[in-house]
Order: sequence, then structure tokens, then C-alpha cells
Amino acid sequence: MARYKQPSKINAVSVFLLLLAAAIAYLLIQYGPPYWRTYKVKEILDQMATRCRGNRVPKDDALDKMEQEAEQRILDEAGIKDNNVRVVINIGAQEVTVTANYTEEVKHWLVKKVSTLHFKPEIKRTRVKGF
Repeated sequence: MARYKQPSKINAVSVFLLLLAAAIAYLLIQYGPPYWRTYKVKEILDQMATRCRGNRVPKDDALDKMEQEAEQRILDEAGIKDNNVRVVINIGAQEVTVTANYTEEVKHWLVKKVSTLHFKPEIKRTRVKGF
């Protein structure tokens, strides 16, 4: 009968799994917060879309104020640091579309590099007639 020697505690597979876990943790720590803030931005856009769903369509100046309000809320509540954030509210006959456009920068720890992420979350809601 053949005898096999006991495998060592540290081998190539263990090292590979440890490096893989470290890489996943690094990516989550670096890129997780910008994507989490995108969910907060979508909540704000959803609230704006809900305000525009009824029969009464806001006039252009009121729509501009709503867009500015959404932009300010995105900066304050969602923690977006891009001062060029732009929100567009489009009210069609059948649906309301609210879109935000902004960028976020991710500064990497180990390498002196900055990654720029471009986000354009969009919310569409069907208009409600007759209330």
C-alpha cells in the first residue's frame, strides 16, 4: 500500500486563495462606496419622478427648480462630491424620466492613480391619469 505524505499547511492553493480574498476586499473597499451612493441617488430621483406623475405638469421654471433641488439633495444627502452633477426631468405623455449625470473619483492606495467613474442613473415612472 502506498503512503502519502501529509500536505503542508501553507501551499500554492492557500496562497492563491489568500491573495484572491485580499483582492476582493480591496475592490469592495475602493469601489463599493461609489456604487452604494448611486443607490441613494436613485432614491432621490425616484422621489422626484413620483412628484411629476400626476395630470398637472410643472411649468418650465418650476421644473428647473425641481431639477436644482434634486441636484442639491444629491450633493447633500447622497454625498456626491461632483459639483457638476446634472439632473434632467423629462415629462412625456405616458411616462416621467428623471436622469442624473455625475462622476466620482476613486483614489487607489497602493498606486498613485485615480480612477474616474461616470454614473448616469435613470428612473422611469408611468404617468398616472385622473387623480
